[in-house]
Amino acid sequence: MIKKYLIDIILKLELYKIFFFKKLFGISYVSYSLTKCFKYNISHILRKYGAKIGVDNNFIEGIIVDNLYKNGSNIAFKNLIVGNNTYIGKGVFFDLAEQIVIEDSVVIGAKATFLTHWDVGNRAMSRYYKRKTGKIVIKNSSWIGANVTILQGVTIGEFAVVAAGSVVLEDVPPYSLYAGNPAKFKKKIK
Repeated sequence: MIKKYLIDIILKLELYKIFFFKKLFGISYVSYSLTKCFKYNISHILRKYGAKIGVDNNFIEGIIVDNLYKNGSNIAFKNLIVGNNTYIGKGVFFDLAEQIVIEDSVVIGAKATFLTHWDVGNRAMSRYYKRKTGKIVIKNSSWIGANVTILQGVTIGEFAVVAAGSVVLEDVPPYSLYAGNPAKFKKKIK
């Protein structure tokens, strides 16, 4: 009983510290804190600053978030939507230039990367590679393996599996297994 009480106090102190230092250093401090904070606080922090997070989710330490919406102090993570009963592994990277929607009962392996845009900026190469953005959607009960990279505009269908280390450039149909770089169809699951 005393141990649980002490843990609750430590978790709340961490949240208060993050919220206090956000006032001093801005939303970038909050983003940095997600990489270091206790996993039990990740949902609270994301919700407080605009993400829509369901219930019974399991975030593991080391979540990395980039391209935050900075015009409103409490909506920085507004482009992140996570359903219920989802597992998000250690070191997952979310590029929030566009919306990332993760539906219910999804499993995302360690160090998966979600890139909602590409842009070389104001450089000579921009003549050949224009800025491209797009929403990423991961449908119900999908499984994204460790070290998978999903690019802008991709939808992963229900009960789909993307094998570890794959790079996904196009939509993955429901009930299918994709693997490789670039990810290609391997077999139907159902």
